[in-house]
Amino acid sequence: MMVGMARRLVVPEDLARAAAAEGREGWLAELQVLVERIAVGWHIEVDDPFLPGGQTAWVAPARGDAGSDLVLKVCWPHPEDAHEADGLRAWDGAGAVLLYRAAELAEATVLLLERCRPGTQLRAAAAGEHDLVVASLLRRLWIEPPPGHCFRPLAQMCGYWADRYEQRSRSERSCLQAPVANDGIRLLAFRRAVEASPYWPGMADLARSLAPS
Repeated sequence: MMVGMARRLVVPEDLARAAAAEGREGWLAELQVLVERIAVGWHIEVDDPFLPGGQTAWVAPARGDAGSDLVLKVCWPHPEDAHEADGLRAWDGAGAVLLYRAAELAEATVLLLERCRPGTQLRAAAAGEHDLVVASLLRRLWIEPPPGHCFRPLAQMCGYWADRYEQRSRSERSCLQAPVANDGIRLLAFRRAVEASPYWPGMADLARSLAPS
């Protein structure tokens, strides 16, 4: 779908489910207007989104005036995306895609990114390769932050993820009784393993081993 054509914006199923779970149906309802406005203002053409897509952002291939290969990411505001643009600027293409443009709007964080090719998803890698890929990437991403940076400590984000997990567990009437304040890292790892279990071999076993008693 090229923005500007009279076609309905495609919304990935995962994003639609996540929006419904967080009460963001109104955000999705306004998404097409927002994407079209960005496309006009930034002089880009936007295609249908990548599938299966993410859970907090609408992400699609795009092209610039000169035919440059780009990606448009439109994310609803949430704590995890607060400094994504700052991080990409700091890495400047070393282990991450380049950031060409960013906008912090009241309704969304919008990023115009370098397109990663071939763009193979990590979940498609052979069993046993995931840890090697992630470890190699982390070495490249581990840099000193620039002076005067605004990045939060990892402990703060771990606390946020642990609190979110506790809230979700309570709402689903989970029987988990582990104190989040004392075991936030374990709960974070458990949550990530559960989320990844449909895609990565061995994640279900890891989740079971980390599950609070």
